[in-house]
This record gives sequence, C-alpha cells and structure tokens, in this order.
Amino acid sequence: METFAHEAMPTLSGSTSIQPPAAATARPAPRRPPAKRRADPAAELAEKMLSVLRSQRTLGGEAYPLALGELGRLTDPSASPAALLAAAAKRKAFAGHVALVKTKSSKCPPKLAIESPLALLDDVEELAASPQTVEFALRGMRTPTIRARTIADIGNWVAARLKQPLRAVLQRQLEGDSLPATVAWLPIGRPKLFLIDDLRPPELRGRLAKPPEDRLPGAAPAGAAESGPCRPPEEDSRDFAAAFEAAFTRFDRQQGGKNLVSLVDLRAALPEFTRAEFDAGLTHLRGARRFSLSAAESIHGIQPQERAAGIEETGSLLLYVSRRSD
Repeated sequence: METFAHEAMPTLSGSTSIQPPAAATARPAPRRPPAKRRADPAAELAEKMLSVLRSQRTLGGEAYPLALGELGRLTDPSASPAALLAAAAKRKAFAGHVALVKTKSSKCPPKLAIESPLALLDDVEELAASPQTVEFALRGMRTPTIRARTIADIGNWVAARLKQPLRAVLQRQLEGDSLPATVAWLPIGRPKLFLIDDLRPPELRGRLAKPPEDRLPGAAPAGAAESGPCRPPEEDSRDFAAAFEAAFTRFDRQQGGKNLVSLVDLRAALPEFTRAEFDAGLTHLRGARRFSLSAAESIHGIQPQERAAGIEETGSLLLYVSRRSD
C-alpha cells in the first residue's frame, strides 16, 4: 500500500498539524458542454433561396431572371416580405452571390425592394438586358411630376454593379429601336425613357399598337417584292372581338361562371393575335364597356407567366378579365 509523507505544520498554539499533500486533494475542473450554435432563420432561408435561384437559372426563359418576391414564393410561400429582405441581406449565404437591381434603402422602400429583379453574379449582363430591369427602374423612379428618365438617370439609380451594363444595353436598344414593348422614349435633348403604361388617356396605348394607316391604296405590304403588279393588301378577316368573346365564354363556363378569367388563359387561347394586336383589341373592348380588368390581390404570389401576360396600369398589374353588365 502506497503511503505519503506528511509535512508537519506549526499552529498558532505552537503545536503541529499534519497537512495532506496538494497532489492528493486536487480534482480536475468539470468540462463545460460545447456552446450550442444559435439558429439563424434568415441565413437558413437565404441558403434555400440561393439554391432555388440556381435551379431557376437552368430553366431559363421567363423563369430567370426573376423578382425577389417570386424567388421567395418559390422557396417558402409562407415567408413574409420582411423575412425575404432579411435573407437577401445575408452576404455570406446570399448577397455575396447575387446581383439585385436595387436593395432596400431610403430610395427603395421594402414594398419596392421586394419586387427587385435579381440574378446570379455571373449573369449581370443577362440581368441588365432583361425587360424586367428597366421596367422596375422606371417604376421605382416615378414621382408625381416626373415619369420620363434619361439612360444616365436610370444607370445611376440601380445598383453599382449594374450601372454600366444597363446603360450600354439601353443605348444599344435605343439605337436599334429594340426597347422592350412596354417602354417608349421622347427625343427631347437627351432621349428620355418612360413606361407606356404612364400614357394618358389609356386609349392611347391601344392606338400605338395599331398598324399605320397612311399606306397609299394599292401599295405593297412591307417586305413584298418591288417588282410585279401592284395589288391591295389582303384584308384581315380575323375578328378579335368575336374570338375574345368566345374564349372568355368558354373559360368562364369551365370555371363555374365566376366571371373572372385570367389573361394567361386568354392569350394562350388566341395565338393568332400578336401581343400588340391583343392589347389593342382588349383596349377597344374596355372602351366599349364590354369588359373590365382587375388586379391580382398580391404581387408576391404572381408567377412569371402571369406577370408576362398581365397589363400594368398606374402601378398595378391587371391580370383578370370580367364581362361588364352595366
């Protein structure tokens, strides 16, 4: 049996006491459990959003680029706009990989920021060329007195990494007369771009879509060969009003007579009419008080095909058609 030498220690009374050696009484300090990692819901949502964005990229077409609100709906339909904006601000999980046209700021309140188009950083040029980008910028820059902006103004308003690419795209489109169908421009000093939806009265938008009527009688249609006998252009036997009425009635009956039909279905049912012809014809029917348009209840749940089919007026996306009874 092992024994320890004990050292005698004097006491105040002069006697001695035996003290055990320090090594015999020392105990190891208790180990602390590892600290639990605090959950970060915004970072978790950001990671999921980035994964969905990469998936949308592979789809292409109208699926990409897309708006922040649309990305949030695809990722987590229950996420609030505030949660989406918080996730989008997470640099490591999201913001460091993504280009947004505009982030939340004093000049871009949350209600507008949630509509910002976005794409992966490698696709900045594609984002700049997307019609969504210039449309979003012009909507965001609207004031009660100013609706038209120069290309320089638009470039200065968007995020810094988009400034030069967007300016270059818009300049090429302006020179090549290939701006998006929703955008027009004024030749006043430096050209100023504006949304056609800002034209008043609304009927003007339909008139712009109509073909020119100043062609001389007997003139050949555009693109026809110059040689050969002259002949009047063939009459267009298509009747938009009748075709639209028939399509609306069919869809309304299928949906139980709710008198609310989506423009997505109606455009798909009338492929023989171009978008300009469809919009002009619908404008005429609205002016004749035969049909009316209504907006979606919320822009956050709108799918890309719905946004493409809708008609923007006074800041609202009109998406549903109803037959008037008055």
